[in-house]
Amino acid sequence: MGVQSLSINILLLAFLLEFVPTQRSVGNVTAQEVAGDEFTTSKRDEWQLPNRVMAALDLKQGIHIADVGCGPGYFVPYLSRAAGQGGRVFAVDVQSQMLSLVERQAARLGLDNVDTVLSKETDTRLEPRSVDLAVMVNVYYELGAPGALLENLSKVLETEGQLAIIDYRVDKNAESVGPPLSHRVGQERVIAEAERAGFRLLKTHDFLPYQYFLLFELVSTGGEGL
Repeated sequence: MGVQSLSINILLLAFLLEFVPTQRSVGNVTAQEVAGDEFTTSKRDEWQLPNRVMAALDLKQGIHIADVGCGPGYFVPYLSRAAGQGGRVFAVDVQSQMLSLVERQAARLGLDNVDTVLSKETDTRLEPRSVDLAVMVNVYYELGAPGALLENLSKVLETEGQLAIIDYRVDKNAESVGPPLSHRVGQERVIAEAERAGFRLLKTHDFLPYQYFLLFELVSTGGEGL
């Protein structure tokens, strides 16, 4: 093998290690999906409408945000800039490879208010009452025990903290993006499960073409232990 061929192979291996993580549980984003059209940033922007999502959240500087099931960090730059220097963004995921991608992205973009947190599926491993807003995007349909995670978030969030859940609609008109319809969770069930965990639905947004967007407020804090 020539020196030029060896150099090309080394560069290719470095690329794969940098940009193609293995599968994660929460959100179930695989290496293929991260590299594929649906999760490529420029393509996803067309239907995820991140700027409209951020405008709807109407975040204030200094806020503490948990991006639960953050994956490779699609929303992290938006959340980081909204939180500002006085705020924090906790990028939470069950897979360390995903968090490594978030850390590299944060370093590249100079996002110094981002912390990564290796979690369990039902335990964010965040401190009690440490977060003003929790965000879950394209995560809920993959959760094995959503009620347990919601209970954890009810303890992590500040009193009257908020929870935003964005997930794929169970609608044939929205099935071209996201998992099969049979794998999705309808928003009525999400609302019912959130209410059982102590949340109250504040509002819904319907501008996303493939997803529902639910915003909840914590009204019952439950016990203080995690």
